[in-house]
Amino acid sequence: YSHSFVFEGQHFPCFESFLQCLKFSDPDEQLAVASMNAKEAKEKGQTKNWQASGYLYWKGKPINRYSTEYQQLLSRAYDALCENQVFAEALCRSRGKLLIHTIGKQIRKRNTVLTSFEFCKILMQKRSKLLRNKKFN
Repeated sequence: YSHSFVFEGQHFPCFESFLQCLKFSDPDEQLAVASMNAKEAKEKGQTKNWQASGYLYWKGKPINRYSTEYQQLLSRAYDALCENQVFAEALCRSRGKLLIHTIGKQIRKRNTVLTSFEFCKILMQKRSKLLRNKKFN
């Protein structure tokens, strides 16, 4: 499901549009991808070869895919997504369950902006945080 959210002043119709826009160094191009639905953003993102440099971009700033800074960016973006009540409630309803993602690339960071391992790890961390804060018990 697409869950819209606002991250650092930018509206995204879904998390896929956020992930795909990171591939674009040009702020105007990034903004255009950020406004697309998941299918459009994914198709547009497939036109970029960011893997050669290992850099992604947020608001014109290059960020190394393998850096702690990038992981912190992902974490902040997921925090923003968790502000979407419908998303947060759905995530919390998975309490006690192991989250898996079978269609993403597993472990190789060089092949994807978000591995399935990273995706599930971050979601489980955010779920724990929401449940700790007793927002959705």
